[in-house]
Amino acid sequence: MNWVLILVSILAALLLGFAIFVSKESLKKFRMYEQFISLDGYHRKILFTWNGDRKGKMRNIVIRCDSPFQLLVDFNFPFGGIDFFGTCKSYGVDGAHYAVVSTFLWSPIKLIFEINTPNERTWTSIGLQDEETKDLPVSLICPPHFYQKLHLWS
Repeated sequence: MNWVLILVSILAALLLGFAIFVSKESLKKFRMYEQFISLDGYHRKILFTWNGDRKGKMRNIVIRCDSPFQLLVDFNFPFGGIDFFGTCKSYGVDGAHYAVVSTFLWSPIKLIFEINTPNERTWTSIGLQDEETKDLPVSLICPPHFYQKLHLWS
């Protein structure tokens, strides 16, 4: 009888810990999104598609715009829902404005970069960091989770 009570107590503690973790993560992400959508300006979504690679590693994605912008990074879960996982502001270099996002890329994924600009019509580009942009500092680092490093889930 005592082992059943111990087992139920352990299970209840694990479920409570999981519920607290999910609640805190959800609040953090919803606050991030609420702050982003409350900004004045024009909101647009830019899609970045990664086709996958055998060797997962941290890669830098460069977003360039002709005016200052704020950025919210998210992706769609395959089973539904959106995960917001970072936000940053651009910085100016030689008349252009950049944000460099460093994230773990391995299996195919579509990242959504939501940008907020002061002007409705702004020129924007997105791509992996190359020789021309290699000296730009990283604006946002999104390190991989433990299970991503083990290639269990992208």
